[in-house]
Amino acid sequence: MSIATAILPAAFAQKAPNATIPAPSIVPTFTDADGTRVLDDLGQALESGNLRKFLKLFDASQMPDYPVFRDQIAALFEHYDGFRVHYHIAQVAMQEKYGVMIVDFELSAISGGADPNSSKQSQLRFATAWNGKQWKIVDVAPRAFFT
Repeated sequence: MSIATAILPAAFAQKAPNATIPAPSIVPTFTDADGTRVLDDLGQALESGNLRKFLKLFDASQMPDYPVFRDQIAALFEHYDGFRVHYHIAQVAMQEKYGVMIVDFELSAISGGADPNSSKQSQLRFATAWNGKQWKIVDVAPRAFFT
C-alpha cells in the first residue's frame, strides 16, 4: 500500500459526521432548444385553453407583479374561446444567471361571442430562470401584449 492510499482515507475520516457540502448552484447555458421547449409549452397551453398549465410555466416567486400578470392572463382566457400561436426565436442569450430570448410572437384569439377575433404580432422579450429542473419564465415584456 502506498503512502497516498493510506493517508487519503484518513483525511476523509476527519470530516465532521454531520457536515454537508452545499450543492453548487450551477446554471446551465440557455440554448435555442431550451427556448423552443419553453415556447412550445406556452403555445400548447394557450392553444389548449389550459390556464393552469400556462401559469405553471412562470416562476411566481421571481416574477415582478406576478398577481397582476396572473389576473391579466385569466381575463384573457375568459374573454376568448381559443388561441393560435406562431413564433420565431430571433435571439437567445445568457444575461448573468438568466436565459433571455427575443421572440417574434403572433397570437390569434378566437372569440365565441359578439366580439371579433383578434390577432396581434409583436417582438417579445422573455427572461427565464433555472429552478434546478427546468427553465421557468420570470418576465415577459411588453406584458400589455397579453391584454
